[in-house]
Amino acid sequence: MKIFDTLRYATDAATGTPLRTSLLLLAMSIGVAAVVVLTSLGDGARRYVVGQFSSIGSNLVIVLPGRSETRGFNPANLVTSTPRDLTVDDANALLRCRQAA
Repeated sequence: MKIFDTLRYATDAATGTPLRTSLLLLAMSIGVAAVVVLTSLGDGARRYVVGQFSSIGSNLVIVLPGRSETRGFNPANLVTSTPRDLTVDDANALLRCRQAA
């Protein structure tokens, strides 16, 4: 087929069924708009989280209670609670480490 015949065939098909053509254009527009909106929402959320973490600063230590030894991954550790909670002695030990550094 020549390019002219292809274009004429496509034009005849589009003008022959205007309702189907308009619904197809509407569906493509909604699909493109949905992709653009979801992409921008994801990028905005990523920028918000990065901004929140960068506002914390670089001189902050976050300590979570946990095990004192390290081992391989055990799925049972996901269900059980921590073996000991943080105490005031732990906070005092952190203060002493800060003064030493």
